[in-house]
Amino acid sequence: MERQQSRLFVPYKALGEICSSVPPAFRVLPRKRNETYVICAVDNIVIQYLCENLRVISVSNVLPTRINRVAADSHYIYAAIGTRIAVLYLARQIKRWLKISDDVRWLLPFGDILVVVDVKSSIHVMDVETGDELVLIETSGQFDCSAITHPFTYLNKVLLGSRQGTLRIFNIKTGKLIHEFGKLFGSEITVLEQSPAIDIVAVGLKNGQIILHNIKFDEMLQMYMQDAPVTSIAFRTDGEETMTTASENGTLAVWNLNKRSLLGQLPNAHHGSITGIYYVNGEPLMISAGTDNTLKTWINDMGDGMPRQLVLLDGHHKPITAVKFIDNEITKAKKKKRDIESIKLKPVIEMDVGLAREAAWDNVMCRHIDTAPVTTWTTRKQALGTYRLLHKRFVTRPHLVSACASAICISSCGNFGLVGYTTGHIDCFNLQSGHHRKTFFCSKKDEKAHQSTVRGLALDIFNRQLISAEHDGLIRFWDFRNTKLVAEMQVPSPVLRFCMSHSSALLALGVGNGSIGVIDTVCRKVVRIVDRAHRSSFTALEFSPDGKWLVSADDEGFIKVWDLITNSLIDVVKCEMYCVSFCFSPSGEYLATCHHEQKSIYIWANKAWFTAMNALKALPLDYIPKNSLALPVRRDLEDEVQCSVGEAEESMEINHESIQKVEQVESLVTLSGLAPSRWMNLPYLDVIRERNKLIEPARKPKTAPFFLPAVSTLDGFEFEKKTGSGDNIERRNVLMAKRNVLEIESSFAETLLQASEDADFITVFESLKWMSISAIDFQIHILPERALSSFLKMLLIVLRNHRDFELVQAYLAAFLKITRNKLWVSCTKDDDLSKTLGKLNDELKKSWEEIDRLILQNASLLQWIKTALL
Repeated sequence: MERQQSRLFVPYKALGEICSSVPPAFRVLPRKRNETYVICAVDNIVIQYLCENLRVISVSNVLPTRINRVAADSHYIYAAIGTRIAVLYLARQIKRWLKISDDVRWLLPFGDILVVVDVKSSIHVMDVETGDELVLIETSGQFDCSAITHPFTYLNKVLLGSRQGTLRIFNIKTGKLIHEFGKLFGSEITVLEQSPAIDIVAVGLKNGQIILHNIKFDEMLQMYMQDAPVTSIAFRTDGEETMTTASENGTLAVWNLNKRSLLGQLPNAHHGSITGIYYVNGEPLMISAGTDNTLKTWINDMGDGMPRQLVLLDGHHKPITAVKFIDNEITKAKKKKRDIESIKLKPVIEMDVGLAREAAWDNVMCRHIDTAPVTTWTTRKQALGTYRLLHKRFVTRPHLVSACASAICISSCGNFGLVGYTTGHIDCFNLQSGHHRKTFFCSKKDEKAHQSTVRGLALDIFNRQLISAEHDGLIRFWDFRNTKLVAEMQVPSPVLRFCMSHSSALLALGVGNGSIGVIDTVCRKVVRIVDRAHRSSFTALEFSPDGKWLVSADDEGFIKVWDLITNSLIDVVKCEMYCVSFCFSPSGEYLATCHHEQKSIYIWANKAWFTAMNALKALPLDYIPKNSLALPVRRDLEDEVQCSVGEAEESMEINHESIQKVEQVESLVTLSGLAPSRWMNLPYLDVIRERNKLIEPARKPKTAPFFLPAVSTLDGFEFEKKTGSGDNIERRNVLMAKRNVLEIESSFAETLLQASEDADFITVFESLKWMSISAIDFQIHILPERALSSFLKMLLIVLRNHRDFELVQAYLAAFLKITRNKLWVSCTKDDDLSKTLGKLNDELKKSWEEIDRLILQNASLLQWIKTALL
């Protein structure tokens, strides 16, 4: 599907989603030591984990749509999307596509072929290498396939279970039905799993029964029962004759097959249905995956035969509702030895973070849905904090029992936390002690700050002024120290979203009619209004860290970026799932978003931080992108195994076509638009190299490797030194002397000497412009003496054309520093070189005088504006 591109943001990565509701696949790669991998489908990508430590091994390329089934063998990974199946080579690259007539329901790798069962229960036998369909088997009668497996030693046979409770064996080579079992199971077959014993297959049913069935004689050997539908079955292969079953309620049950009894259960092994379990061959190691976005590794080393958790890889169990950047740190809740129901909290819908007192006490406040208490958390300990902030009036007064927290705020000093409620109350708490400190109110009769729900709270960085907004559109300004009302403003529409920028003291409001208003909290005046900014209800509102952009989102999936300086719309992003919360990183280079019913946090890179961007053309307010923007996918570049040496050694080249060319305006000086790292450090490159040298030489190892030659000494031993002959040393000195005498002319120097017209010099300058900073330094160092005048002429011509001003300054500074000795000698011999230096000096003064005049004029104007505002 063709995707629309954002003008400001690029999808970077997705965090937090480990697995999905799609059952995982497991595969063993034959290496020095057989390694087992678990394959998980997450949205439209496939992630491969190593089973031992659940480390990410690879992430596949992005597929067009969501994956609904995965399978794997030792050669390929298969991912089904609709009627197509992607064959992934090296767990990453799409080698080819396989296509069938209907949507895929089941996949079963079978040597060089792939058995595919569609939603109509037809069996397609596909050649993986050619993509051809070899055999098509149409099922007859009422047989809706619900499980599939391959019985050991049954050549070219597959066993299928149905929702009607029947079993059938098909020959996939001849396309014939071999046998239909006469026994009818009393419920839908959900799992078929081959046991370590030949002819014995475990059958899991929706009613909770697990039956060990002999398919050779069509008889039931053993039957077990659990209290929830069976979702997966696994057998130990390390000598212990036990069976583990998984259920929809997240319980693991371990059965002793010899005694035909239950060894034990692990309730709440997963917070939701378990999609798959698997025992590593010959080891007491089991892997489980669940719909709760969790992968777990279990080890059976207990005396009672029950597994214990060894490795945990988890994300959010429920969709994310709020996100905050905390200096690249991620907060997690630690497990405590308490009953889970006693500490279970309702979903968090808003949080605020303060880093000033992170090391001293709790520095995070969280507001929960439909509850009045506000919980505190600590990012230093990554755990739930000490206090639940709640005023005693909400417990003692019957008419306030149903009140809920509706807004929270932490002061910049980290000492105070403010809470607004649906009843209109605003309370201030001390985060160190958890005690109530003050209440903001207009009259002592009801102690209310507002008559309707408090929608937002904001406190300035000096703790002088508190701003609050209520649902009915009233905004009030309070003196934070004495809690007195200072001023108020009325908005003609209900306030839905409330956000304040601490860098510019601007307050943004998203109101019910879809408009956005920006208020200057210092002057208490409305400075920007965008009528009908959104057609639907606001879901999020946020300032960029520098206060220049305002980002808003609605429940139709639109994310809009507004330039506050020009009061214009500069970017629109349409997402398939609407955004419920977003946040910029502290420096502004990344934007994190979370979306409706999504468990991932999506990170977007800000183009303005990584590429040169000119002024963006304003978009119309009713602009709608044609297609939805693809969300970022997961990337674990540090943990991925490189597929090939060729991929790892790809050189990075600059795409000149993607860089916008700057048009020269007459009488104005134009900059190059290149990143400062391309030219700023050029005059100081020798200083940087000297600074980066090793401070001390490599130390002698305490123990020498056995293969190094050594000789005995009085102190012990020392390494045998190879003495070179005197002729070799003399020859080396001669070569070094000749190398210093020779002048090396590069292709750049040759082109520079051949240039005669202005256009030729500009072409040479362009070739130098796109070199790396080290290459430019090298070209200047090896310039021959007769090319010095030509290099200065090149800079003079570029300077007269009023272009690339900063590059000329950097190149000239590096040139004078490197060739100062040559210039001093050459100027006494070459009059043309002296005249060129004089002309270059005059042109530099002329250009700088014009720039200096403009800078002084703008600085004076800015100073006057600041003075006028104060």
